Amino acid sequence: MGDPSAHADGVHPHAGAPGVLGYPGRFYLAARFAGGPEPRLSALADEVALSEETFLVLNALWNQGTVGPCTAPQPWAWNAVERAKWETWRELGTMSREEAQRLYVRTTEEECADWVGKALGAGMEPTPMERAAAASAAAGGRAERAAAPPGVAAPGTAGALEAVEAEARTRWAVPPVSGAPPRARSEHAACVVARSDVGGGGMADREARMVVVGGTSRGRLLGDVHVLDVATLGWVRLAVGAADEASRLPPVAGHAAVAAGPHTVYVLGGRTQDERGVGRARPPGGPMRVHVLDVRALQWSSIVGGEGALSPCARAGHSATFVPGSQHYPGTEGADFIAVFGGEGLGGGHHRAALDDVWCLNLDTGSWFRPDVKGGPVAGKGRKRGQKGAPPGRFRHAACYHRDRLYVMGGVAGERVNEKAVFDDMWRLDLRTWTWHLIGAAPSGRRAGHSGAVVGSTWRLVGGGDGAGAVFGAEAFDLDAEVWVEINVEKSPEHADEDPLNLCCEDLSVVAAPSDGPDAAWMIAYGGYFGEYVSDAFLLRCGEARATLHAAPEAVTTVASPTSPKRADSAGPPASPVSPSNDLRAELAAAQRATVEAVRALEAEHTTRMRVEVEVAELKGKLANLEAMELEVGQLRGRLLEYEQAMSQAQGTGRPRTWGEFLTGL
Repeated sequence: MGDPSAHADGVHPHAGAPGVLGYPGRFYLAARFAGGPEPRLSALADEVALSEETFLVLNALWNQGTVGPCTAPQPWAWNAVERAKWETWRELGTMSREEAQRLYVRTTEEECADWVGKALGAGMEPTPMERAAAASAAAGGRAERAAAPPGVAAPGTAGALEAVEAEARTRWAVPPVSGAPPRARSEHAACVVARSDVGGGGMADREARMVVVGGTSRGRLLGDVHVLDVATLGWVRLAVGAADEASRLPPVAGHAAVAAGPHTVYVLGGRTQDERGVGRARPPGGPMRVHVLDVRALQWSSIVGGEGALSPCARAGHSATFVPGSQHYPGTEGADFIAVFGGEGLGGGHHRAALDDVWCLNLDTGSWFRPDVKGGPVAGKGRKRGQKGAPPGRFRHAACYHRDRLYVMGGVAGERVNEKAVFDDMWRLDLRTWTWHLIGAAPSGRRAGHSGAVVGSTWRLVGGGDGAGAVFGAEAFDLDAEVWVEINVEKSPEHADEDPLNLCCEDLSVVAAPSDGPDAAWMIAYGGYFGEYVSDAFLLRCGEARATLHAAPEAVTTVASPTSPKRADSAGPPASPVSPSNDLRAELAAAQRATVEAVRALEAEHTTRMRVEVEVAELKGKLANLEAMELEVGQLRGRLLEYEQAMSQAQGTGRPRTWGEFLTGL
């Protein structure tokens, strides 16, 4: 049975009913196929073997999408099935009905990729009432999309980048593209390869290119590679070969892609299908897979450790960040490396396990090493003085590198995604000491499934969800001063009432393509999921982010629990922003940078002092042991002298005592 997304127009040939592929029509159709509140008695259960966890999730999402948040009384404990359904529904919290409907459809797609064709082929047409609701929602959605950002640039490919630049300076814009764009997808990976010869298509060696690898679309995993030329806005699908099948990248999602060098892309980890090719994709067992793409030679290769070699376990939803080599990073031998943090591992009972480990791939030797990472001081309410902390295990977070530091923000800690499982915290890992430090919380609150890119010294974060719905807008973090700032965009009278940075998608990719000036770049967002898989690329022409300064609120994540973060209710929105003058803003930023550097120096001094204190304590312990040994030796020497005197007196008076008899007093 074919995938409906394979059709050129994206519509299944049987989809004659209006609104079937829109919402809520798509939700109603999925509910008929998956059984609504009773997935065990559904066509979906006849197609694939559903886990108990999937039964509970589908039941809870159906209730949330049709009734709303759980207000039903708690069932008796002896009724284990109804109690489990009630608890799963209650964990969805205040998730909106629209978000629950989208997640219901997405879960159905993950279990059965061609469910639309099977449902329509079996005559599961929507009822007249559902048709009317779907048509009304589709009409309203079209009107809303026509007026809401991001706007669509004029068609055509001549001077494409220049044609969209004016609009992209004010908000996210959809540019006119040439070539065949990739299939709509999410959970893919993307990176920028700058000033390199990219094979296939004969593109010139001039500007940056975005490489898109793999992902998932309507429940199917993808293993294709596409390149977007930023200068011409032209898409090209690369035909990549491999020396053998083991070196070829399989269809994968939830992986990470890192550009290292002018023409090399590393693809790390991700989920693949099981051996039967059906069911929910999971991270494979064993070590994490690493594939290497040479975009100039159009060739896949793989890094395989020897038997017993040290390597991280298989995972998905992790972060992978390129770090340039430095002799100041212990254990790295001065080589360039890729730092991997967290991810979703395959735990016992086929449940997701949120990982909190750090691994580094040495790009000179192709070998893994695991640094000795320590927790740093944690401040805030409810935390003891001197308490050490590190980020709890998580996946679907974002990470970046800047000046000897690795930053991690947000993510989710469990398979049941709700607002209690999503993080809002920002952490810094000092690569010189391999020590974690908690910075604080993001002004926008919790985020998971988001993405970001570094432009100059600011990290710009886009998209994601908070467990109850999509997170709107974008935000930026000044990596030098370690404060949250606003992204500067030009004001457009035509769209004065809109948020120009709205881009509500989860599991999208965001990259920065360099432009004129160190603090100016094209931000390119591609793909994602928001009820439907997204196929568009979005452009934002951003300059220096130095507007409103926000003090980082206290993070409300719990560092003591590695898998179930508990958080207090938010204290409310951040204080009203302040808009200082340019001179005052520059002085304030300089003072903040000086303060941050002073704090880092004190932290380094504190770490050195603690290490010296430990060494002194160890030496004192050894000295005490030495003194005790010297005392014991002196006592033995005295006993030996007494023995020799006794031996001398015993001459001629009979058999002298042995040394053992003397010591025991016999």
